[in-house]
Amino acid sequence: MLTGDGKSLSVLKTVILMTLNGRKHWLESFVDISRRERAEEELKRRSEEVQIAKDAAEKNAAQLTRAFNQLNSVKEDLERFNKADIGREMRIIEVKHEVNTLLSELGRRPKYKVTEKTET
Repeated sequence: MLTGDGKSLSVLKTVILMTLNGRKHWLESFVDISRRERAEEELKRRSEEVQIAKDAAEKNAAQLTRAFNQLNSVKEDLERFNKADIGREMRIIEVKHEVNTLLSELGRRPKYKVTEKTET
């Protein structure tokens, strides 16, 4: 429908047949639905934006999960290495004590300055 100044207007038209004073008449009503259509378009646009944001969030969550799992794996590797390294260091201290003990039994001075072992 066109307005008086020539602008296009979206309307909902309803037509009913009615009788008035024994004569049949057509009754037409027009409801401007331009605002409703704009609101529907805005809703559609925002729904698409929300879907894009949701997809991005899911992608980021998946990437974060993969990164977390990789970091956790590296952490576990480091913990195993650290445990093995501490065990090796403890064994070196034990060997130094044994060498110093044997040297003492032979009447010689200890070769290594060894601090007390601590278990971890």
